[in-house]
Amino acid sequence: MAVKEVLKAGGATALVAALALLTLPMSAQAQDRGGWRGQGGGNTSAQQSGGWRGGGESAGRSFRAERPAQTRAPAPQTDVQQRRASRSERGERTRWQGNAGERGERWNQRSGNAQNRAQTQAQNQRQAQNRSQAQNRRQVQNQRQAPTTPQAEAARRGWQVGNQATIQSNRQAARARDNASRQRGEDANRNQRWRGNRDNDANRDARWRDNTPNRNDRWRNDQRNQARNWNRDWRRDSRYDWRGYRNSNRGVYRLSPYHAPYRNYSYRRLTAGFFLQPLFFGSSYWIDDPWYYRLPPADGPYRWVRYYDDALLVDIYSGEVVDVIYNFFW
Repeated sequence: MAVKEVLKAGGATALVAALALLTLPMSAQAQDRGGWRGQGGGNTSAQQSGGWRGGGESAGRSFRAERPAQTRAPAPQTDVQQRRASRSERGERTRWQGNAGERGERWNQRSGNAQNRAQTQAQNQRQAQNRSQAQNRRQVQNQRQAPTTPQAEAARRGWQVGNQATIQSNRQAARARDNASRQRGEDANRNQRWRGNRDNDANRDARWRDNTPNRNDRWRNDQRNQARNWNRDWRRDSRYDWRGYRNSNRGVYRLSPYHAPYRNYSYRRLTAGFFLQPLFFGSSYWIDDPWYYRLPPADGPYRWVRYYDDALLVDIYSGEVVDVIYNFFW
């Protein structure tokens, strides 16, 4: 208000006065600031400025150091805040459960993916192996079809000959081993059968020894029965007309001289019921073909035996003479 009034009073004088009025408060304020700054020391404006800064900073630090720390107590929660907190907690729990289901699904999916990857890897390995085998077969086929030099052909033929010889020798060795194994098996089976047969023979011999007395008794009884049943009427049968046959075939009944089994033994006329010693009815004295001389067949224990020029029917088990034909041979 004072400046405006001066300007209205007029002129440059008024303007100068107005400016002086304006500068006075500013210089007073600068002096006040300089004096306040001067508390740190120095009269110049720079010193005043530095002293103010230095004093202000030191005072600020001491004020902050001396100021006690103040802790602010937490404000109590209202019902609204508590309900919000509970809703948020329920939401977090619900989201965790949903996330657990999703995590399980992701886990199952990862497990399935791992199995699929393992199957795919195994399939890839099989395919790679098949490709490698096919490539090897193609290489072998190409090598077989490729034109060869005479040296390579000769080497190949020599290898084939050597390979064939090796194969042949291996086959022969295998056959020899098979034959040896088969022979060992046959020998083992033969030995087993032989042992079984030996056991059977031992059992059979034991049974035979046990039955020998009964067998001998039965045999003696049979011999007696056969001796009783020997038909001495065979001479009436025209089939056994040895006299008529001898008259027309005299050479058949002419034999070599008889040699007795004992030295200095002479002929003795024997009759039915006489018992000969075994040497007299040995197999060398048997008449093997009675029909050749028109004699009846000798069955069972009986044999036709030559005794000098006589023909005797002898029981070879007992030595008994059953029938006699005198002067049968020439």
